Amino acid sequence: MAEAFPSASSSVPVVEAAATRLIKAESFKQMGNELYRNKDYKKAVGKYHRALLQVKDIDRKGGSQMLQGIMGMMGGDSGDVPKGERVLPEGMAAKVAELEMSCYNNLAACLLHDPNPNYERIVEYCDSVLEHDRQNSKALYRRGVALYHRRDYSQAKESLNQAVKLSDKDPDILRYLRLCDQAVLKHQRDEKQMFQGVFRKMAEEDADG
Repeated sequence: MAEAFPSASSSVPVVEAAATRLIKAESFKQMGNELYRNKDYKKAVGKYHRALLQVKDIDRKGGSQMLQGIMGMMGGDSGDVPKGERVLPEGMAAKVAELEMSCYNNLAACLLHDPNPNYERIVEYCDSVLEHDRQNSKALYRRGVALYHRRDYSQAKESLNQAVKLSDKDPDILRYLRLCDQAVLKHQRDEKQMFQGVFRKMAEEDADG
């Protein structure tokens, strides 16, 4: 479990505490990466979740526990800091964001290997990455794959087309684009046959009358 950030009365510098948790988070992430390479996806998911737990409130906006601690040490009030203003040094905040994006991306990859993937959760993880990096080709690809399996072919193609532009025509991305096209054509054929059957039946009923 992640340790709580120091309170306003603590003498431990908040940024130092954040740095310690960031180090722990990076360690959990590396463990997850090793498990992923060994195809132990279930355990890898656990490590990535533990990494995210370490940093979940490390860079909250105004009003967070950490911000209250910082302002208390400075003799101020957390309400003095406008919402949306970062409370960590820029370099550390960037590392936190990078680690979170990496973990969410890797979680999506792990879930795609699950025998019964939770495609909705995969899309959510990828969206968390793309919220900060709209040109993350891996997140776009994994999102496209998940949307394809959810039969949301138009959204899947949108993600995959963006991914292929960033990945020098990756064969896996191209394969899923073809699968989307094939699925759309099949749906159109099935729909056409269904309507033809309805019209044929109506014509037969009119003839019998």
